[in-house]
Amino acid sequence: MLRITRTLALPLLAVQAVVNAFLAFWVYMEYVHNRFLREYLATFWTANLQTVAVVAASGIVGVGSLLYLAQRREALWVARDKATGEGEESLQSGLVPLDVCPVCNMPLKTLSEGRFQCRRCGRYFKK
Repeated sequence: MLRITRTLALPLLAVQAVVNAFLAFWVYMEYVHNRFLREYLATFWTANLQTVAVVAASGIVGVGSLLYLAQRREALWVARDKATGEGEESLQSGLVPLDVCPVCNMPLKTLSEGRFQCRRCGRYFKK
């Protein structure tokens, strides 16, 4: 897998921007000087405008939903880390202390040594 470092990212983005600008200019010049392309695009847009609008709207809704879910997932992980008080010990051992319910972030009720129950959702946990 190709790994791109920060030192290579900026020049690569600059080259991509130049190539994209060149290709956009080329398509524009082709449109201006090619009568057949103009006619084709005119008939394409009149025939497929509704389809293009529905696809564009669906894409915008899909991307917006994905961004919302990613943001919500990140917020849930941050809240879980704050609620559990994950510190250096848990990072070194790879284990997170179980003081709150990982599902609803409520404090756990102690049933017996090593057995806990969530106060809100009623799930059982072992330490």
